[in-house]
Amino acid sequence: MAVVHHPAADTVIALIDALPDGGVIATDCDGTVWNGDIGDDVVRAAANDPKHFGGPPVDVNAYEARLEVDYEGACLSACGMLRHVSAAEAKIALKAEVPASFAPRRYFTDALRDAMDRGVQVWFVSASPLLAVEVGAELIGFEPTGKIGIELTADGYRSPWPIDAGKPAAWRARDLPPVDLAFGDSQWDLPLLQSASTGVMLIKAHEDTDVNTTAAAIRARR
Repeated sequence: MAVVHHPAADTVIALIDALPDGGVIATDCDGTVWNGDIGDDVVRAAANDPKHFGGPPVDVNAYEARLEVDYEGACLSACGMLRHVSAAEAKIALKAEVPASFAPRRYFTDALRDAMDRGVQVWFVSASPLLAVEVGAELIGFEPTGKIGIELTADGYRSPWPIDAGKPAAWRARDLPPVDLAFGDSQWDLPLLQSASTGVMLIKAHEDTDVNTTAAAIRARR
C-alpha cells in the first residue's frame, strides 16, 4: 500500500483527523510515539541493576554493536534480559533508567487521543519488550486500545515476534482488523506501514522541531 515519507506535522494530524469512528491505527513506539528507545533502556537497566535482573552480565556496548548487524537478535536479547526478574521489579528499574529527555511527540499523541475519543482504535506495535511498551505508555500517560511487543514464553518468545516483517505477522496472528493508518520512523517499520491502507514514515521524534507542540497549536496554523 502507499507509504507517505516524512510529512509535516499538520499533514500527520490531518490524516489522523480524517479517520472516522471504527478506524484502526497501528503505530511503532520508539522514535515514533515518543522521543527515546525504551527497549535500549531495558538493556541499560539490566546492566546497571544485575542484582535484580539476574542472568549473565550485560554488555551495553556489545548490544549496541549487535543492533547494527543482527537487529532481530538484539531486540530479542533485550527482552530475554527480563526472564529472571519480576515484572514489578523490572518496571521500577526501567523507570529509574529512562532518561529525562524521554517524552511524547506531543502533537501526535494529542491527535491519537482525539481519534480514540471518537471511536478509533489505536494500537502500539513495537520491537521492544511488551513490558517496556507498557512502561513507556505509563510514562507519557497514554493508554492505547492495545499493545503488541516482544513477549517471553517458557522456552523462548511468543511467535511471531513483532520485529520487521513480524509486525504485520503479529498483527494478523491476533486476528485484528485491517489497519487504516500505520506510523513508524525506521526501515524496520516498513512492513507494518506497507500492510496498512496508508503508511506514514515520520522523521525521528528527536529530529522533529514540532515534537513538543500541541495538536491544537498546529491545527491553528492552518
